Amino acid sequence: MQLIRMIRQTTAAAFLLNAIALPAAVCCGETTETWTGGADIDAWVYTNNDSGSGSRFQSPTFTDLSIDPETNQFVRGNATGASRLGMALMAFQTSDQIAPANDPTRYRIESVKVTAWARRAPLSSGDLLYTDQPLSHIDLLTEAQSGNVSSQKPFELFGVGFRDGYEGFDLGNASGDLLYSEASEPYSGEGGSYIAYPIAGDGEGQYIDVSNSYTGGFSATSPTEQTDPFTAAPWAIGKTAAAVGSVLAGNINFTFELDLSLPGVAQYVQESLSDGSIGFMLSSMHRTGVMGQSGGAYPEWRMREGASGQLFASLAIEYSLLAIPGDYDGNGFVEQADYDVWSQAYGSTVTPSTGADGNGDGFIDAADYSVWRDAFAGSPVLAVPEPTACLTAILALANLSLLRRPRTA
Repeated sequence: MQLIRMIRQTTAAAFLLNAIALPAAVCCGETTETWTGGADIDAWVYTNNDSGSGSRFQSPTFTDLSIDPETNQFVRGNATGASRLGMALMAFQTSDQIAPANDPTRYRIESVKVTAWARRAPLSSGDLLYTDQPLSHIDLLTEAQSGNVSSQKPFELFGVGFRDGYEGFDLGNASGDLLYSEASEPYSGEGGSYIAYPIAGDGEGQYIDVSNSYTGGFSATSPTEQTDPFTAAPWAIGKTAAAVGSVLAGNINFTFELDLSLPGVAQYVQESLSDGSIGFMLSSMHRTGVMGQSGGAYPEWRMREGASGQLFASLAIEYSLLAIPGDYDGNGFVEQADYDVWSQAYGSTVTPSTGADGNGDGFIDAADYSVWRDAFAGSPVLAVPEPTACLTAILALANLSLLRRPRTA
């Protein structure tokens, strides 16, 4: 093994590989894809929705919070009635415009924007006020304890998680026995529990259920199935042209731009594009009683079935598809043909990160051979073009340093 290691270290390719920091992949160019005809799945997630989750014209978002008089804390939410009581689920098939089934890390995400239309629910009372600021669970509790409840609440967007055996959306390339569609009942889990829920990243590579983040209670992702109250950072807060504090009247268009710096957000988008569809859960903690009979103003979001004119939800994703290292002919595979492309271009100067320039320095040389060789599993040892006099001198120095290296046990 020591002999093999020494031989590899004295080749031009290996020496230059150590001398140059190689990127993981080469970018193939940015593009923006848009979906403007409404979400392919838009559903109202509500425990008492028995009219078919995907057949409604609108999806109200609200909560029905109450204070426990003994503890002066929120009554904890459960799996059959989350504290984020009414939510809107939207899912888009992306495989029709963005090639699926790639390794998720090949999708470099630049921006993701969701737009949706809302109005004050006609059954609600009072004015619906606008804010674009986040709301902590402490702030919400303090407001509820004071009895001075305001309708000035942010509209929050999260990813979507599944439980009770569901494995994804019935769109794109997802496979499994249970896939979520517009015919799915959102509270059809065991004992009437929810099967789809809003998620956020936990900062440790996992996703957490935020259905009861403001109040504590049932959690689909906790080992104990319980969580204490916590503040979940929304992946996006809906923004519009109105001034903060102003009354929202008529149909208002809100833009949700995902914060890709938050834990798990970019990874979620990457994995969704690889699966061929992406979903979002829209939530707000507007206080109401049973479907707006009391408790103040709350929003309702236009679904595809009830939209007209331009009142459709939309999605825009700006992204780049990163090339596979060593795939110099761009066919999605690292193979012998890529060596041939590199060999023919050896010694030439190119636009950085194009053609056989695997390390992005603008020169086709032995370092680019190393990129191909390392990516080509089981590749044979192939001839490297004749090195220049300068490269020969570098290799001689490398050999000399190896010969002088002290032996180790």
